[in-house]
Amino acid sequence: TLLLRAPETFLSERRRRARLKDVMRVVRSQAKQGRRFSLRVNTDLGMAVAMLREHHEDNWVGPILEAVWEEMLRAGTLVVFELWCIEDGGSEQLVAADFGHPHSTFGFYVATRYFDRAFRTCMPGFVLAFAEAQVLAKRGFDFWDLGGTNSSPMMQYKPQVAIEMKKDIFVDSLHATHRHELAAAG
Repeated sequence: TLLLRAPETFLSERRRRARLKDVMRVVRSQAKQGRRFSLRVNTDLGMAVAMLREHHEDNWVGPILEAVWEEMLRAGTLVVFELWCIEDGGSEQLVAADFGHPHSTFGFYVATRYFDRAFRTCMPGFVLAFAEAQVLAKRGFDFWDLGGTNSSPMMQYKPQVAIEMKKDIFVDSLHATHRHELAAAG
């Protein structure tokens, strides 16, 4: 989880500061080579899901969940953050996506994510993570929830873009967002 209103907590750990510096360096170096990135939302769910399946061959997104996501998209509750790479000549390619939805009023949960391995030297997953967190913070979200973690290789990025929270601390954060919601309602 990343508390979007407490950047000093995130930056307090050296490896997260280093990862953020790496991402900024990569974005600058790509720009010098004529490549830039564009953050977009909900442009093509079918393509994003197809690329997710290509990246995670054993992923858990089946036809039933895809149908649920299509309904959520129509209802405006599914958000697919997309990172597009734009080459100097104008060609564009989707290189990373996060599939998620708002929850607990001021939180945003990411159900799954992927990046195009052909662009791994551009760090698209990390570029997307930091750009997405900035957008969510500017839109008034209190936290960005990446779900649970374990020691599998697919989870190794999480401590570099978020803060691991014990369950009781996370529940306290949820209660704080609820109090924030009540205060905002007047």
